[in-house]
Amino acid sequence: MRRTQLATVVVLIASTGVALAAPWEASGIDWTRPPAAAPRARFAPPKPVRHLLPNGVQLLIVENRALPLFSASVVVLGAGSAHDPDGQGGLAAFTADLLDEGAAGLGALALGARLESLGATLDTGIAPDSARLELSGLARNLDASLHLLTEVLARPLFDAPEAARVHADLATDLALKPDRPREVASDLLIGRIYGCTSAYGHPADGTTASHAPLTVADARSFHARAYRPDRTTIIVAGDVNAAALTKLFARQLGTFGSASPQPAINAAPTVLLGRGPRLLLVDRPGAEQSDVRIGLAAIAPGDLREPALEVLANALGGSFTSRLNRRLREELAYTYGIRAGVGWRAGVSPFVISTSLFTPNTIAGLREILRIVGEVSATELPKEELHKAKQNLVQQLPQSFQTNGATTGAFAELVRHGRPLDWYDGYAERIDAVTGAQVKDAAATLVPVGGLLFTVAGDLTALREGLNGLGLGRSALLGADGGPRR
Repeated sequence: MRRTQLATVVVLIASTGVALAAPWEASGIDWTRPPAAAPRARFAPPKPVRHLLPNGVQLLIVENRALPLFSASVVVLGAGSAHDPDGQGGLAAFTADLLDEGAAGLGALALGARLESLGATLDTGIAPDSARLELSGLARNLDASLHLLTEVLARPLFDAPEAARVHADLATDLALKPDRPREVASDLLIGRIYGCTSAYGHPADGTTASHAPLTVADARSFHARAYRPDRTTIIVAGDVNAAALTKLFARQLGTFGSASPQPAINAAPTVLLGRGPRLLLVDRPGAEQSDVRIGLAAIAPGDLREPALEVLANALGGSFTSRLNRRLREELAYTYGIRAGVGWRAGVSPFVISTSLFTPNTIAGLREILRIVGEVSATELPKEELHKAKQNLVQQLPQSFQTNGATTGAFAELVRHGRPLDWYDGYAERIDAVTGAQVKDAAATLVPVGGLLFTVAGDLTALREGLNGLGLGRSALLGADGGPRR
C-alpha cells in the first residue's frame, strides 16, 4: 500500500510538474524535535482479597476474568535454605525437589502426565527464607489442577526410588559446579558476607559433603517440620471466584498440618560480616574472562533508606544505560554486561555488583567499578540522571502485574520479605520523593567503597600482580570447588 501511494505521488509530480507537499510536511508539526512526554499515567496495583482458613493457611485472591486462565503461587515461610539444619546444607532444596516427584497416588511420571493433560505447569523450589510452588493452568480445569497442587504441597509421596534418582542428579550438579564460575563466585561472596556456614551464607544447594548423607527420611522429616499451614500463603490470580476458591482450599487442605507431631523449625539467625579477607580468589588457568562479584550486607526490608538504595542501584547498574554498564560495556568494551542490585531477604539483604570481565581488562575494570561507586558517594547524581533512575523504577512497576503469574509472584515477594500487602500502593510516591542528597547518603553509608567485598574467579597468573595493586588488603586463594586450595 505504501509503495502504491508513493508511486501515485511520483506520477502526479511528473505529469503536472508541481511538487506536492508530503503529508508529514503539511501537518504543521516540527518533526526535527521529539514530542514532549505525556503525563505519567497513574497505576493502581490490584488488591487481593484475603481469607484465612481454619488451619491457618492464608489465601490471597485476585480475580481477573480477562482470559480463561489462572496462576497460583505458594509461599511456605521457614522452608528455605536459611532453615537448613546444622550440617545438612541443601536439605531444603532437596525436599522441594522431591515435592513434585509423586503425590495424589501418582508417581513422578504419572503426575507429570496428569498435569500435562490438564494444560497445567507446576514448578517447585526455594528462596533463602521460604519454599515456593508455582502452578499455571486453564480456568476450566481449576479444581483438578489445584487438587494436584494441594496434594504436592501437603501430602507428597517421598518415594524412595524417585528420591534416590533426584539425590544422584543433585550430586552430579554439585560435582559440576566448579565448571560454573559464576555460581562459584556468587556463593563465595554471599558466604563471605554472612559467614560461609551461617543460615544465609551457606550455598542454597549445599555442598558435595553436606548433600551426600541426605536421605528421603531427612526430607520427610524436614517437610513435617517446615511445611506448616500457619506459615503457608497461597496466592491465586485469574479467572476464579474468590468465595468458591476459599471453599475449595478449605476442603482440600483441611487436614494439612494435623499430622505433624514435630516442632516447627525456628526462624533462621542472621550472621553478618565475620572477620576474614576482603578478596577471595579462585584460579582458573587460561580463562578468557574473570567472573566477578562485589558486595556487602546492606539493609533489611522496611528500612527507611530502602527507596534511596533502590534508586542508587538503578542508577549504578539497574538498566542498560546505567553508569556501570554504559562505562564498562559501551565505552570500554570490558564486558558484555554488568548489573547492580539488592538481593532481598527477610533479614539484612546483600547489595551485589555482578559481571564477567575480559581477562586483559579485569584489573582496569575493577578500578573503574571502584571509581564509579566512589563517585556516587561523593557527588549527587545530576538532576536528569536522578529523574531517569526514578522513572525506570516507577514505570517498570506495571510489568509486575502484566500476567496472572507475574501478579502472584509480586505478592509472593511481599510475603517472603514480610512486607504489608499494600506495599505497592505507595511505591511510586516513595520513589518520587527520593532526593539526590538521599542517594548520595545511601551510597556513602550503605555501599561504601571501603566496605565492599570481592570474589574473582579467573586466571590468576595474568591477574595476580594487578590485584595486589588494587589496595584491597588481604586475600585468600580457594580451590575450584570454593573450598581451601589443596
